[in-house]
Amino acid sequence: MAEYHRFVSYVYAYENNLKTRNSGFARVETRDRQCFIYLHMKEMYGGSHTIYRVYLFKRAEDGITAIYSGNIRQCQNQGDFECRITKDNIMDSGISLNEIAGIVVLGDCGRKFGTCWDDEPIDMSMFDQMKDDGSRVISLNKNLVPQIAVQMEGKQEETEKDEEPEEIIKETEIDTEKKTEFQDEAVRAVETVKEIGSEEIRNEISDEKQENKEENKQDEKPVYTEVYARKRELTIEERLGKMMAHGIKMQMPEDTEIDRCIRMEIQDIGMMPMKFWIYAGNSFVLQHYYSYSHLILARKKDGSYILGVPGMNEPKDSFMAQIFGFDRFKAVDENQENAFNGNFGYWYVELT
Repeated sequence: MAEYHRFVSYVYAYENNLKTRNSGFARVETRDRQCFIYLHMKEMYGGSHTIYRVYLFKRAEDGITAIYSGNIRQCQNQGDFECRITKDNIMDSGISLNEIAGIVVLGDCGRKFGTCWDDEPIDMSMFDQMKDDGSRVISLNKNLVPQIAVQMEGKQEETEKDEEPEEIIKETEIDTEKKTEFQDEAVRAVETVKEIGSEEIRNEISDEKQENKEENKQDEKPVYTEVYARKRELTIEERLGKMMAHGIKMQMPEDTEIDRCIRMEIQDIGMMPMKFWIYAGNSFVLQHYYSYSHLILARKKDGSYILGVPGMNEPKDSFMAQIFGFDRFKAVDENQENAFNGNFGYWYVELT
């Protein structure tokens, strides 16, 4: 009987070369000398004009050897890839499957994904050397890359190991789970935003109290009203500027209007001025956050700020965006901004 082995490894997105969130899975099956690799991905933003290349990689003393294996097929921000290889000689490279440490996916928009099964971290900065020059086997030298801190891949938590890949969950089960999770997410988001916002106020009031005591230890008057009033006097730009300075930076390719952009989670709305907390319960925001796992806060070059919700520039999204107050669209490729052709971007609202 033919010897058969199969394993699943989870794929993670990398931002600023640090591992962040689960973005898919890879399934590897071997039978005798043949190997079948299947890759399912989500968050494949950028539309059909964005290319995501798949590389198997082997570790070496002086760096990494990457083997180009093909491109991901994309559909509605998800992607699939499959290939068959010979275990003992992958793509005629002379490298065997036993030497392969994992898989990396690189988008020509700058996005990176990776998975490995040797319990070692992936130094994603090395893949900045990658060039699409038609080579099948590419050597990346770690001596050419500045030393940076890399998150450890580590073994997955038990709960994560118990997850079944998306491909084997029935569609009816997915729909039911999504509906329930979306409802729960809406409730949790509003409550979390309130908690974070209140905690932000309490922390700043506490800091002000401490400063007041140090400046004048004999002054025993309550400072809550005074501090709270001063907090209310902070401008929107000052509050949002603090968030911008400490947030995870995101790139908006070829955008001539945006000065800086950061990634946001739904709970981060609680750090914004209170007047914007309503967006935590906005159905359009919640639905698209659930689908794309992020929001953006961006500062324009004129100093104004926008809150962006990821989506597609198509009539269905446009209709819902208009209803819920997000009446403007910024395409990732701004040259396509006025075309309803399904290109990916952000529906946004001005924060004034």
